[in-house]
Amino acid sequence: MKDILAAIQSPDAVSADFAALPLPESYRAITVHKDETDLFDGLVTRDKDPRKSLH
Repeated sequence: MKDILAAIQSPDAVSADFAALPLPESYRAITVHKDETDLFDGLVTRDKDPRKSLH
C-alpha cells in the first residue's frame, strides 16, 4: 500500500505509474455510484451525510 500511496501523492505520477503498481492480495474499497451524483443537490452542508452515498 505504501507504493500506491506514494504514487497518489506524487505530483509527477502518470497513468503508466499506476498501471505498473502491483495489486495487494486484498483491499477494501468504497464506491460512489454515478446515478447518485446529485444526491445532495439542494441540501445545506450540515444535512449532507456522505454515509448515504458510499457503498
